[in-house]
Amino acid sequence: HARDDGLAALARVVHRDLSMDGAGVALLRGALDGAVAAFVETGPREAHGRALEAYALAAEVVGALEEIELSDLDDGQSTAARRAAVGLVRELDAELLGSGLLKSLLLLSRRPSEDATGVASLDDLDERLARWLLRAEGPAARARASPPLHVTVHQRNLRALIHLIDGESTDFGGEPELKARVLARWTGAIGVLLDRLRADRGSSLRRAIAASVARGLDALVREGAADAADIFLHAAMRGGDPDDLEVLGEASMHPDVAQLLRAYARFARGGREGGARGGRAPDSDAAVSVRSTRQGSLDAELAEAERARAALERIAALDALVTALPAGASQRTEIVRGALARLARALGAVNTAGALSALTGAGDGDADASPLSALEDALARLAQLTAGARRRCGEHPASAPAGATEPLRLAIEVALQEEEEGVEMGVAAPVEALVSAARASIPGALADVVALVVPRIMRLPVRRPSAPGSVTLPEQPLPAWLPNRRTLGGFYVHRQLGGGSLGTVFVVTRTEERHDPSAERFALKVPEYDHTAARSVSEADFLRLFREEAGALLSLPDHPNLAGFVTFDAGARPKPILVMELIEGIRCDKLLDARGLTSRSAVALLDGILAGLEAMHAVGVGHLDIKPTNVILRGGREPVLVDFGLAGRHIRPGCATGCYGAPEIWGVVPPGVTPTPLTADVYSFGCLAYELLTGRTLFDGPTEVALITAHVTHDGLPAPVKRLADDARTADIGAFLYACLRHNPRDRATASSLREMLLRITGQLADLRWPLDDGRAARHGVAGSRKSHTGNS
Repeated sequence: HARDDGLAALARVVHRDLSMDGAGVALLRGALDGAVAAFVETGPREAHGRALEAYALAAEVVGALEEIELSDLDDGQSTAARRAAVGLVRELDAELLGSGLLKSLLLLSRRPSEDATGVASLDDLDERLARWLLRAEGPAARARASPPLHVTVHQRNLRALIHLIDGESTDFGGEPELKARVLARWTGAIGVLLDRLRADRGSSLRRAIAASVARGLDALVREGAADAADIFLHAAMRGGDPDDLEVLGEASMHPDVAQLLRAYARFARGGREGGARGGRAPDSDAAVSVRSTRQGSLDAELAEAERARAALERIAALDALVTALPAGASQRTEIVRGALARLARALGAVNTAGALSALTGAGDGDADASPLSALEDALARLAQLTAGARRRCGEHPASAPAGATEPLRLAIEVALQEEEEGVEMGVAAPVEALVSAARASIPGALADVVALVVPRIMRLPVRRPSAPGSVTLPEQPLPAWLPNRRTLGGFYVHRQLGGGSLGTVFVVTRTEERHDPSAERFALKVPEYDHTAARSVSEADFLRLFREEAGALLSLPDHPNLAGFVTFDAGARPKPILVMELIEGIRCDKLLDARGLTSRSAVALLDGILAGLEAMHAVGVGHLDIKPTNVILRGGREPVLVDFGLAGRHIRPGCATGCYGAPEIWGVVPPGVTPTPLTADVYSFGCLAYELLTGRTLFDGPTEVALITAHVTHDGLPAPVKRLADDARTADIGAFLYACLRHNPRDRATASSLREMLLRITGQLADLRWPLDDGRAARHGVAGSRKSHTGNS
């Protein structure tokens, strides 16, 4: 092992103390003991006089320390300096910093009317000691050997710095300049050591450095100079590496700071791992990404699908970060939560826009009227919060750039006026400027998501007839009927996940674990009796059926393509609840909107859905609501069926989503046939399969009646499927869909036989470009455009 002068010096000092024959700095301990004895035997006046003598000795020790210059040289003078420094720092740490005894003795002279807890003279010593410690452990230490030599020397210095920060006070009564000096000392130490933490990646001192930084950050919160949310934004901006932030979170003693840093570290680590897989956008020169898409149509398709998938994963991770922030920690934390939620919604809207025209759709003047306006508002708000946090933590950032999206908006408006396609290079520079502004003003992992999503704008057409004129930004307020305490049947509601079939879905944890950031989360569904259900059953019958069919879920097997059943409470108030495993990942409809599929990935998706249906049908239970919003890709890869609010062993007439409901759901059943949930699932799967393969819904219509009419007036070969069947390249695919979509439920294939058919045509499908039937459906005007069919029609 390398020689450690600090360890040798520490051993000698400890031996001296134990032998009781020490000299030099041991006088400080003797002076403090004498002051305590005087307080007990004589009184506070005599004790204060002895404390002043101890202070003078402490000042001499600090002066001696200031004369020492540490280095890693191996000569006798450097060795003596290191050993002397360890002894001096240890005595100051034990007697001046660790115990706080001298401070208490000096406060004996305080008048009864005074309540300040700071001692100005002692703060002078703290200032001098902190300056020496930072000189020893700051840039000069980074410039020395790596890994560091004489580790014990550095460990004792960092330990003393932690105790110095922990024991300091900013309460000096009517002397605000002293308070400002203490805060400046803390923020200076934080800045120096954050740089050291970033530089010393593999150092054995890494945790000691992190602990020093964390105590400085905690002190700012403790003294009210900064909020926990400020610490989070500052640390994320300065030390954005997830490993650094994880260590800081572990070292922090403030629960809100620790939770915020750990949550952001998980988010940032996901982005780094995603970038390693190739899904992360380039850091600069957005025009490069334009040119890269021209290196062959197949490569471009695969690259765009991977980008879309990565973007959806990161937006979902941003939503998870919003949920992971501590609830009710402070007003500023809630403001940060709101800004992050708005950023996630805006990026989601940009990521699903089908044309440039959808990005600038004017609304009623609200900031959320268009995706670009919402993105500008979210970035500006987050940049403002970040700049304020950095100022409160001692930095002096430049003013946040205003109007970062304005050049992009102008470029898009010019493209819309000229009605010319191929506008990539026209918007490339504004896109680069927007990404650069984000990197300069908000934490790096958040800017990476912006850099992943925004360059997509360069590949959008000016207008697309099938694209909506504007993109609606989702808002998910909690419903009015939810109790104020936000508990349902022993579960605490964190946020609304969305509206499913005949109900509302929430993200919940068990009530007793609501403050635990690592607690398991679930998806809780509450039935909702709406106009769709009212067409066929009364409210009492609706709730009775919900209770009866929920019991059938007990028979579902554990399966990787099915969300796990947790519990059902028919007696919960104000409404019965169904609790399922919460699947984290990308929703299938989002993947379709973002054009994030290839033919090969679409086949894998279909096979996973069929595997889940096969497992359900084996126990006689149907899902009865197969549609894109009820398929989530766990981890962005494995499809999982979710939302079993309609699942059961009986069909509920009229209860389905319009684009996917089988004829028997709408009351059209051939004579002598008893429909089952299993065959209804197969029909819905056929509609979904067409959509996954072509990017378009099988049927579209201006009204609900038109949609239902389309479902009940064909026998397996509606016009879009017939076109596939008539083309030699896709005839087998048409036959596969035909087996799903027969009018008579008895004539439809089973989930097991469909998996076998899919296996036989997998090779043929994988060789075709996604989406199938691209362009021809639009010319003939038969199939519908991709829309969001999240509710019941």
